[in-house]
Amino acid sequence: MNIYKSSVFCECPTYYRGEDLNSCTSSTEYTELFKMPNITLSISEELKKQIDNLPELNLSESMRQFLCEKVKRALVLKKLDEMLSNSELTEEDCLRLGNNIKEKAWKKYKSKGW
Repeated sequence: MNIYKSSVFCECPTYYRGEDLNSCTSSTEYTELFKMPNITLSISEELKKQIDNLPELNLSESMRQFLCEKVKRALVLKKLDEMLSNSELTEEDCLRLGNNIKEKAWKKYKSKGW
């Protein structure tokens, strides 16, 4: 299998609100099977030092998982908004129902000795 690979480099801003930030270079690799974009992230000097002191931290994988969960949550919320767009319940009604459910669940589990 012949795999074609190339890289595109771009640099993110190095200043934010007048403070020095660590800047990294991103690249995108292209193959016959997929294109995987990279994200450039600027962080404070203090955070960079903390990360450097944690070599066991796989920052790329942690960020990938974090972003995946954020996207899943946003998609669920979007779907719920669409499903409830014609609802006649007010926000106060929803809060009252939610509190009622929480109170009943608490009483149920308390009676079981939790």
